Amino acid sequence: MVAVVRNDAEGHKDHEEGTRAVTRMTSLIVSIKPWDEDGLQGYFARRDAPGTIMSDSLDLAAQIRLLFHVLKLSYDSIYSKAAAVTFLVCDICWTFPDEVQYIWRSKWTLAKVLYLIARYYALMYNFCELVGHISTVIAAGSVVFTQVADIIFIQRVYALYHRNNKILFFLVPLLLVEATLNIYSATLAANISEGGLVTPPNTLARMPSHYRFLAASVPYGCYSNVNNGRCE
Repeated sequence: MVAVVRNDAEGHKDHEEGTRAVTRMTSLIVSIKPWDEDGLQGYFARRDAPGTIMSDSLDLAAQIRLLFHVLKLSYDSIYSKAAAVTFLVCDICWTFPDEVQYIWRSKWTLAKVLYLIARYYALMYNFCELVGHISTVIAAGSVVFTQVADIIFIQRVYALYHRNNKILFFLVPLLLVEATLNIYSATLAANISEGGLVTPPNTLARMPSHYRFLAASVPYGCYSNVNNGRCE
């Protein structure tokens, strides 16, 4: 009987301590105001002052701050995508009469097809990404879109140099190298997406060597600089 009473007393004591801990934690979270950046900076400046002891409550507060920071970045990304879609829609609306006159009424040529792909694929891709429904086909089309835009640049440079074949001999190999590296990078990214980027809790994603992606960007950077310089 005495043991039962003692266990009940200890259980009641643990319950009270748990309740007080939850109350202190709630007060801490409310006082920190994770959504208030100024309040967070002041709080963590005081926390990191010399002689301050780090506690579990402060660790939780840091995680809460990180959570709200991630949410803020997510909303900023959404707003950026919405702004991009708005800009594209406005640009299409403003230039649509000229587009109908000079593009839609013209004969179907390779240049016309490339223009329409470059014109409307970007809008479709950004809109689908904004609403959160990106299929594998649409995502893979971004690689094709890049090559289409580069082919248009090549046509412009080729025309500016009076159809000089030397320009094609110089730019086409760069285009092929860029396309190969883009496809390779896209394949790596697809494999990462299938495996999952984050494995909770508190683990890092398994990423391929970032040097591969940097290497893929070098030919593109050289190619773009050459094109821009020749167009100017």
